[in-house]
Amino acid sequence: MLRQFLVESVLICLGGGVVGVVGGALVSALLSRWGGWPTHLSVMHVLGTVAASAAIGVCAGLYPARRAANLDPIDGVRYE
Repeated sequence: MLRQFLVESVLICLGGGVVGVVGGALVSALLSRWGGWPTHLSVMHVLGTVAASAAIGVCAGLYPARRAANLDPIDGVRYE
């Protein structure tokens, strides 16, 4: 059960990381095209950003996932 909650947390954070990378790439391309500013999108920075997003998902999801995994399902439905 703990693994399921952690996977959900990481997937949510990875989704946010991917949306952030795509949004940043679009803004960078727009600034380069319309503003005339030279921009560079590094693959290592993109991978680092996605890895940081996954790490945040693990760190932010570990405590709630452990707590939810230890709950009795009947009690969880009753009080949540």
